[in-house]
Amino acid sequence: MKIMVLAKKTLAHGLGGMEVHLDHLCRELIAAGHEVRLITSARPVGEPSHQQRGMETLYLPGAPAGQYSRAWWRGSREAFERSQEQDPADLLLSESLAAAAVATVRTRPRLYAFLYGLTRDHLVSEWHEGSGLPHFAKYALRRAPETLYYSTFHERPFLRRIDGAIATYDHLVPRLRGKCRRVLVSYNGVDTTVFRPAPQRGLNIRKRHGIPEQAVVTTMAATLNRQKGIHLGIEAVAPLTEEFPGLRVLVLGEGPSGQGLRAMVASDTRLEGRVEFAGAVPRAEMPAYMNASDLFLHPSSRVEGLPTVIAEAMASGLPVVATDTGGTLDAVQDGETGFLVPRADVGRLTGAIRGILSDDQLASRLGADALRAARERFAWSIIVKRLLADLSQDLELP
Repeated sequence: MKIMVLAKKTLAHGLGGMEVHLDHLCRELIAAGHEVRLITSARPVGEPSHQQRGMETLYLPGAPAGQYSRAWWRGSREAFERSQEQDPADLLLSESLAAAAVATVRTRPRLYAFLYGLTRDHLVSEWHEGSGLPHFAKYALRRAPETLYYSTFHERPFLRRIDGAIATYDHLVPRLRGKCRRVLVSYNGVDTTVFRPAPQRGLNIRKRHGIPEQAVVTTMAATLNRQKGIHLGIEAVAPLTEEFPGLRVLVLGEGPSGQGLRAMVASDTRLEGRVEFAGAVPRAEMPAYMNASDLFLHPSSRVEGLPTVIAEAMASGLPVVATDTGGTLDAVQDGETGFLVPRADVGRLTGAIRGILSDDQLASRLGADALRAARERFAWSIIVKRLLADLSQDLELP
């Protein structure tokens, strides 16, 4: 089958959960024997197209890299129509609203869109991004009106036109019902052949950062901004440093809050020598950093889809402590693969971390169950196989 995928961003544009999802999705579709053609925005380095076995990527030079724009809407529709004339696709897949212009074409293959939430969810996330009067003014006068406009005049019509929405977590399904014709579920996945327990890889990372082999390492990995709640994670860990002398914290990522977070750590004597900022970690090294960890902490305030990084931690055999927001509710099974706590509740975060660090048997059980759940629910080969089976109800798949 010939499948066309539309996405405004790929790994060529930067590293993020949606970009990783797109990369693995395309790889698994190709592995399943399908041909993939990807239409995306301009490549930052200016390369117009890229060929790899079983897949063709077309970058639209006039569409600003990684952004929705008039040039994107116009260019993506024109590229789709040219492609259909030359070599018609059997199925269209859209990352979020990327295929909104293509959805208006009357004669087209069936179109399904992967959704990580609804546009109005950004209102919650944007609110947690700052504080004070300037932030409130920007939020009330600019961001909220922009988001509501986009939701009303872009997202709603798109959902009505597509043949189905593919929710990336279960809790999104009831919010999509009634807004589109059909709703499927297909989680964000993880490559379980890459993210897996491998203690030796972890020891090498510990040596690099001067972390003792016997230390207990809690890891957070995210863009360093207020939405991701790294500051909450650091606050939660601080009271535990006397109780657990071997406790260390690894923070992976960079972002606008990086300088403030470093200053926060430097000003607290309890955290002296306990928190290591590793910076932006190359994608290829993430499995080793997970192997260097004993616990994964995800204190996000953001309403997001099912976080890929949580699936990666679970596939590495780590128990997870996370806030109960967005797709995290479906990634972490409370009390079975980790603990879920209310958003921004630092005290509950501290308690959940303490519970795991003080009970080796509990930590071992949670980690083992997390590993099993990741392999059964989030392995990419399983996810794409299930997705194609669900789509087969509408399509004749070879």
